Amino acid sequence: MKLYNLINGCTALLVVALMTACSDKGGDSPDTGNTGTPDDDQTVAVGITTEVITRANVTTEFTSGAEMNIYPKTYGRLDAPNMVENVKATMGGSGWTIAPEIRIKKGQNAFLYAVAPFNAAYTDPAAIPVNVTEQVDLLYSGEYVPASFTTHNVKLNMKHALALATFNIASQGYSGAGTLTSLGISGEEVYTSGKMNVSTGKITVEGKDPLNVGVSKTVAAGGWNSDLPRVWVIPFSTKGKPATLTAVIDGKSYVIDFPEVEMRTGFQYVFHL
Repeated sequence: MKLYNLINGCTALLVVALMTACSDKGGDSPDTGNTGTPDDDQTVAVGITTEVITRANVTTEFTSGAEMNIYPKTYGRLDAPNMVENVKATMGGSGWTIAPEIRIKKGQNAFLYAVAPFNAAYTDPAAIPVNVTEQVDLLYSGEYVPASFTTHNVKLNMKHALALATFNIASQGYSGAGTLTSLGISGEEVYTSGKMNVSTGKITVEGKDPLNVGVSKTVAAGGWNSDLPRVWVIPFSTKGKPATLTAVIDGKSYVIDFPEVEMRTGFQYVFHL
């Protein structure tokens, strides 16, 4: 069934993809984390601050209770040994707390990578499991950040690993209740699982499980002004590779093709229907 069935009497359907490509950068409130003040003249504790680099209307800062994995490497490669195993950073009122501590001796360096949110299963930073059926915004640090005995408080610039598809549907005379309960995306290039490299953010795609996201909104005559339904996706392209959106409204499935678009990491795309 075509989506134009939503619009009684209409002879045309406008589908527009708008890419939000702002250069805004959001940072968390000043976070001091571990001060790194030497408790002796032999070692210091590494402390971190963070900034979320974003080109989408999504979370731009870490709030209290946020957690992430930290990988303190002995040299600047993902396959280097960890200086400390199973490190978790937790955001509190005074900044990030790292446990267990990462302590650096004189003449020593730590090379930090990170991924958020925290997951104890994320043991290999070169192959972080990605599953967008869980609809979790995944952040990664990118290239290592070095910490030393003299520069032990460092900043991690966290980036979005996924793309965000957002939808605005106008009823335009539709006579039903207009209750939207689900959005589904499928296509030849639409993958739902893979493995991510924390240093590059590159996702090696693997599986194609159904991607259906539950929604509870009532379609408005002129569309919505805020709180648009959204779906996190592994970046994909519809150039020569068609993809479809399935919207379930009042218990009926309406299917429409995506326009030609290349969805990129860290961007938000708004589709008007």
